[in-house]
Amino acid sequence: HGTTEYAWQGGKANIDDFTQYTLTFSKRDGGDSYCDDVNVSSIPGISDACKFRNWENQPLFIGYSYIGHIIKAIDRPKYYTSLEGDIQDVKFYKKKLSAQEVSDIKMNPYCVEKSTKLAVNLDFDDILSVGTHITQWRRPATFKPAYKCDKEIWEFNTLKTVATIPERTTIKAVIEVSDDEQSIKDRFEVTLKDGASDIDISSLIPSQFIRITTDLEAYVGEGQIAISKLIEYEVFCTNENRNAKVLWATRRDFSEGDFNGALGFLPPDRLKIFDEYTDVIHG
Repeated sequence: HGTTEYAWQGGKANIDDFTQYTLTFSKRDGGDSYCDDVNVSSIPGISDACKFRNWENQPLFIGYSYIGHIIKAIDRPKYYTSLEGDIQDVKFYKKKLSAQEVSDIKMNPYCVEKSTKLAVNLDFDDILSVGTHITQWRRPATFKPAYKCDKEIWEFNTLKTVATIPERTTIKAVIEVSDDEQSIKDRFEVTLKDGASDIDISSLIPSQFIRITTDLEAYVGEGQIAISKLIEYEVFCTNENRNAKVLWATRRDFSEGDFNGALGFLPPDRLKIFDEYTDVIHG
């Protein structure tokens, strides 16, 4: 119902029609709310001595609702939203926008602005869905050479993988081996399967070190999001009469590698219960 929020305050919902909602404020000039380029409400300015409460260390959820416990007073989940719709983009500005600037943005919603006022530009029509992880180089077993020329060569036999790979998503792995952690002696490429798999990698040239580069691709489409998840790598190795394994299976294991692109760990507290506001309507 627009930025006046509720129908009984004069708000009007634009059903099945894109609307640009703008909230803009400065201490000197006060605040203005717009639906598209129409000013729907205003408030006066405040004293320069007034301080804003910025809710430091609190998350800002965008399009993230229907989670958390139920607030009995309104029979809704904690992060319930009154506006159900698709979000195209979200922009944050450092300074208050003028009516002309609001109108200009409405006329060019897809334009990537060069304005120094623009602080954050989230375009949900252009979401990065691919990422890469590179493990650190690992030896199958502890080895402390007495001389630089000393080597402990291992045969890499089997790679066990555990992954969750929904339809329209992929995980591709490149296993590389080296004797000096710099030059690549050999490599083996494979596309992982959903669930647990054992992959024969015995064709790799015996070497001292091993690492794995993983490319993950999610799917973000109309009404659907599918995310692939890598859970475990386990490499089984032999050296004459010795057996060993190299394992990446914990958050710490993978964190020792390098993440690039749309890939990483979800924050551990993303579903924590935050203190409720005093207004139960808002949770």
